[in-house]
Amino acid sequence: MSLDIERGVLGSVLVENALWEHVAVLRSGDFSLDAHCRIYAAMSDLQESGKPIDMLMLSECLALRNELEAVGGVAYLSSLIDGAVPLPEHVAHHVATIQEAAKRRSFTKCAERVQRLSLDGTVSASALAEEALTLSAVAIGRDSLPPRFSEEALALRFSRQYEGDLQHITS
Repeated sequence: MSLDIERGVLGSVLVENALWEHVAVLRSGDFSLDAHCRIYAAMSDLQESGKPIDMLMLSECLALRNELEAVGGVAYLSSLIDGAVPLPEHVAHHVATIQEAAKRRSFTKCAERVQRLSLDGTVSASALAEEALTLSAVAIGRDSLPPRFSEEALALRFSRQYEGDLQHITS
């Protein structure tokens, strides 16, 4: 289903360039299929250079990048508008669906990395905690979060590190 939505969103921009404003929030990496990533990147370049995003300009742009055949050629580009192209008022919803699917793929990759690291006895617990922070950042949709430690976690960390040097002071 995700691939059909990706195709539909790309096709909708080819049909109506004005829809780019809704689609521009995506990143090429949000697309699950490599061909769609490349097509989106080419569309973005066309938009940034002030050129229309149509079949001719898109195929020319991809050909100049030596990516036209990698995306399936002109036949695949044409198929983007042959199938189900969402109505303009539905494009924003489909864009959100693509973003959610991208977030889930990213979360899965990060979770797999945390699992691999947790099985590696040479990886410290603090390194795993940092990876867990990255995992939570992916889950809430941010690129990165600064390290967050509760007061108790910091106290425990420093009490272990400076075991004999700390004194408890009450106020």
